[in-house]
Amino acid sequence: MMTSDTGALYRKLVEDQDQLFHPVAQDAQWQKLRQSAWGDFMRLGFPTTRHEEWKYTNILPFLQPPYQIAGKNGVHLNATSIEALDIPGLDAWRIVLVNGVLHPELSILPEAGSLRVLPLEAACGLPQFREHFGRYIETGNNHFAALNTAMASSGLFLEVARNTTPSKPVHLLHLTTGSSPLLIQYRNLLVLQPRSSLNLVEQFVPLYLSGDVLVNSATEMVLLEGASADHFRIQNGNQHEATVNHTQVFQDASTLYNNHTYCLNGKFIRNNTHVAIGAPGGESHLYGLYLTAGDQLVDNHTFVDHRKAGSRSNEWYKGVLKDRSSGVFSGKIFVRPGAQKTNAFQQNNNILIGENATINSKPELEIFADDVKCSHGSTTGQLDEEAAFYLRTRGIGEQTARSMLVHAFAYDLTEKIRLEPVKRYINKLIDEKI
Repeated sequence: MMTSDTGALYRKLVEDQDQLFHPVAQDAQWQKLRQSAWGDFMRLGFPTTRHEEWKYTNILPFLQPPYQIAGKNGVHLNATSIEALDIPGLDAWRIVLVNGVLHPELSILPEAGSLRVLPLEAACGLPQFREHFGRYIETGNNHFAALNTAMASSGLFLEVARNTTPSKPVHLLHLTTGSSPLLIQYRNLLVLQPRSSLNLVEQFVPLYLSGDVLVNSATEMVLLEGASADHFRIQNGNQHEATVNHTQVFQDASTLYNNHTYCLNGKFIRNNTHVAIGAPGGESHLYGLYLTAGDQLVDNHTFVDHRKAGSRSNEWYKGVLKDRSSGVFSGKIFVRPGAQKTNAFQQNNNILIGENATINSKPELEIFADDVKCSHGSTTGQLDEEAAFYLRTRGIGEQTARSMLVHAFAYDLTEKIRLEPVKRYINKLIDEKI
């Protein structure tokens, strides 16, 4: 599947595969998983617009730089530069990953008890790790997930103990840094034991980044019986950063998963957010906002898999696109045979500012049960000129009036955030972007 456009990077990965497999060669289970995924990637190659899941997104321009494989050395950051990234008013445990590598000296880690935090490679011998790692992300038809499974050697293992809630939210900082083209790949596994809960704020930040970077990350999150999670993702990159992020969530019985994704800055962002509700009583809510300008490209793909009867999902994504930027929303609700009493809703709303911004919206339902309540829809339009004119007649300038309308459009999503410091911080970022 190699093409002339991706050949250099493809060959680089083939040449480096022995070195990249080496860090965990001693772990037979992980190595077996890697070899299987590598076979999938060798068969799939990198995606092109001929692949249905990439029909509206041309990844080839982001594969051209002469990427080197990011290692664990050569990064020098200090605590002061990290403290400046704390969310104002949020008292949280801070976990810092730099190019995918956990840095305890830059983190504020909890004491042993309700929350366990380890580098991924240090966790591979734990029963919890062996039970769940690599079990949920499918590599047979997912190009970048296959590459990540095969070659990621760093990342994070996080476990919340049974019947507990950490005393503070977890602020997970993903920092990318470098001055030369880098391919960064890391893998995270988060396990919430039965009847536990977690507030997780993931923030993706370029720090002293002046060279092109392609980040290919993957996260598996497992919610066991009765667990709940509020999961926030704040993507605020820069013009050097292209990101492919795969998040796979598995929900056991009577679990609740709330996902809030905010795509604000970055050359290219692709989010694959897949949720599998694998037992009765599971409930998920996916909220997303993308604000694009310039030549930005933001692509959100969601897949909610209702596997058992009596589950619920609610999905609402909104986008505001201006200049020559473009967006993609592709969301599928899949109801399997026997998943009766499923209640699922999906909506995508977009505003285009100017004549050159574009959006491709593709909501889908695939239902194999007859006793369900499912709906989906999509809208695309311009700013309400009558509302803008009304504000201007009240002495409000045109630019301010348009900004107020955009913020009102986004407010439907931010008002659902229950952590007040996070809500204030995201509203501030939205104001700055507008």
